[in-house]
Amino acid sequence: MCPTTDHSFRDPGFELIFDTSASGRIEVVHSDDAALAFANAVRCDAAIGKILFIGGGERCRSYALAFYNRVFAAMGLLPLAPEALRPGPPCFFGDWLDTAKSQELLSFQRHSLDDILAEMRASVGFRRWLLKCIAPLVKVMIERRSPHLASS
Repeated sequence: MCPTTDHSFRDPGFELIFDTSASGRIEVVHSDDAALAFANAVRCDAAIGKILFIGGGERCRSYALAFYNRVFAAMGLLPLAPEALRPGPPCFFGDWLDTAKSQELLSFQRHSLDDILAEMRASVGFRRWLLKCIAPLVKVMIERRSPHLASS
């Protein structure tokens, strides 16, 4: 059973990262790919009545710590310490998806995790360089929010 963390005065969405172990498996999907999957499903008779997983596929899979650190790097921030994440199995129950059938029927997987991160880097733009300047401070602020570092 996962211990609960008091999120009463904090952003619980952000703090979910601390409830994932470094080895937790994460799969993302580009929003354009998800939209394409839904659009194609409407026109695909073979998809009617089926439950299909919509995920990015093998090119969009990562382990939690590597994923968070790649996202942080795309924004110009420093990596998290592994100890900031929950030791042992994750409390956040995500996993990699078997999207072979949905991809076969809907032909929607066009973007990789690298593509998603490149878009994120571009959307941050010049602010990325500003964030790089304060990255050490931001790292301390983020890691202070980890209940796992606070208790050690």
